[in-house]
Amino acid sequence: MVKSISCLEFNDFLQQSGYNWIINDPNFFKRLDRNGDNGLDFGEALIFYYIIKTRYIRCQGYQCSVHLCGLYFTCVGCFDEAHKHRSTFDLCPACYRNWNYYHH
Repeated sequence: MVKSISCLEFNDFLQQSGYNWIINDPNFFKRLDRNGDNGLDFGEALIFYYIIKTRYIRCQGYQCSVHLCGLYFTCVGCFDEAHKHRSTFDLCPACYRNWNYYHH
């Protein structure tokens, strides 16, 4: 029998583990649940682990801060210099489209 994690179990884990910022994104669980079965199987949970440990990127638009795990825009100049500054300037498509940001 294959065990999957429900949305409620996932949210409980997030609260207990200090990942409360994810709860602010109501679509995060649905984006992880690639097969749409309302549960995270092992592979989908592994993707969550990968995102948390290696790819935590948030939109830097005004008051946005959505987690970027799909298509997003990044400043090429900042990207090229990321090895020096350890940061890039990244935007979700909505903030980029609506000019909801300031960046040098």
